[in-house]
Amino acid sequence: MLVEAGPTTTSEFLQSNYIDEFILYYAPKLIGGSGNYQFYQTNDVIEIPDANQFEIVHSELLNQMLN
Repeated sequence: MLVEAGPTTTSEFLQSNYIDEFILYYAPKLIGGSGNYQFYQTNDVIEIPDANQFEIVHSELLNQMLN
């Protein structure tokens, strides 16, 4: 089953041990938020099409961490 989800649904699936594989996609956009684990803090509601667009110039996998 493929589940595309935000933090709430992802947390429920993880806590229920329903996930056996992750396929992660990252877009070069910053949308922020007000939660503890956001990339940056903002109270503004930013729609994804209106988010700042950046260019990924380099990425690599090092010790199972995406850098």
